[in-house]
Amino acid sequence: MIPRLPSYPMPTPDTLPAQRVPWTPDPARAALLVHDLQAYFLDFYDPARPPIPNLLRAVADLTAHARALGIPVVYTAQPGAQDPADRALLTDFWGPGLPDDPAVTRIHPLVAPRPGDTVLTKWRYSAFQRTPQMSTCAGGAATSCSSAACTRTSAACSAPPTRSCRTCSRS
Repeated sequence: MIPRLPSYPMPTPDTLPAQRVPWTPDPARAALLVHDLQAYFLDFYDPARPPIPNLLRAVADLTAHARALGIPVVYTAQPGAQDPADRALLTDFWGPGLPDDPAVTRIHPLVAPRPGDTVLTKWRYSAFQRTPQMSTCAGGAATSCSSAACTRTSAACSAPPTRSCRTCSRS
């Protein structure tokens, strides 16, 4: 149900909106969320044309930088052949989802998880639905766990349960 997507350029620093908050993420309380970089999703684009090569290079740089700073890197990955009851609204909008095939469920090798990284099973639009991280966020450590806001700041509420999600509470 997802159409082939056209090529487009990656944004450049001069085209990004101005920073809207006066704070910066605290690396000691942050995590980097790598979201939906499975072959299934990337295959809707031409892999040789923008944005894919630049996107993968940028994500590889971000994950290397995060690891060098000791920031946890957390991935989301949808399982193949999800039961429609698990997919819920996703089925209505996007169809049955990923087939049960490692060729499409794998995270692209240029940005694949490394030892020590966390991979969350993504059941819903929220990367944290049905994960221990959701209960950490819901347990009062944060009032908001918007993955869109966290992704923009490279600080995600997907921090392991022993870490605070407060970094995202200002979204």
